[in-house]
Amino acid sequence: MFKINYKTTQLPLQRIRGTFAQRMQKANRVNAVFFDEIKDKFINKEMTLQEFETYLKKIIPENINIKVTKYKQNGVFSLSSSDAKNIDGYKIKLELNKPTKRININSAGTFMHETQHFFDNLFNPKLLARTIAILNMSKKYHLKKQAEFYDNHIYNTCNLTMKKLNEFLKNKSIQEQIDFLQDSRYRIYSEQNAYITGKKYQKEIDILYNEDNYTIANVKYGKYKFPQKIKILEQKLAEVLNAERAKIKKKIHKKIL
Repeated sequence: MFKINYKTTQLPLQRIRGTFAQRMQKANRVNAVFFDEIKDKFINKEMTLQEFETYLKKIIPENINIKVTKYKQNGVFSLSSSDAKNIDGYKIKLELNKPTKRININSAGTFMHETQHFFDNLFNPKLLARTIAILNMSKKYHLKKQAEFYDNHIYNTCNLTMKKLNEFLKNKSIQEQIDFLQDSRYRIYSEQNAYITGKKYQKEIDILYNEDNYTIANVKYGKYKFPQKIKILEQKLAEVLNAERAKIKKKIHKKIL
């Protein structure tokens, strides 16, 4: 069973109270604070991984475990663990400028995209909790097939149709359907948010340093059709939840009679 170290992965409840939309807004605001913290700290338009991590840690509580390391291409956000079963923090991996082995301002769209994922998770503990719940049901849930469907039909440039989604969910338990739909919806919301953020801050840093890097800033994330896919996922989730509530209501009514 996977376990979460809440002390090193979550903020105090009073900081994260609110609706999903309100928590996402809080995540956006803190990411903006981080950008303001680092935007004028680049020397020769670059900084080290250690400097980046130090500035990131400066705006979050000391108990939160976040590491920034190098990556082969672009960037990635992930959970970190002290061993195979204990989730104790977060990790951001970033591609470095090969000659200098430093983070370049030309990758602002990428590193602000990944920090947005970090703050989205920090302010939405349900994201982590649901991920762990799904991992703990890995044998029952066939996670490989879930991952393949997500990669091929959701976080992809192809169209997601209700027919295709229904085919995938067919023969799965109600709880597995709910978990998959909720998890996919949250992940797509976060991806959409991160792409918008990355584009915004790449433009801002280009202007600040007189760079002409708009090709990177203008990543056409519209090709992923996030709004359309979110709508389909939410429609299906509502359908599943309403059907399940109707079943429960019917059972209760029978018991009363």
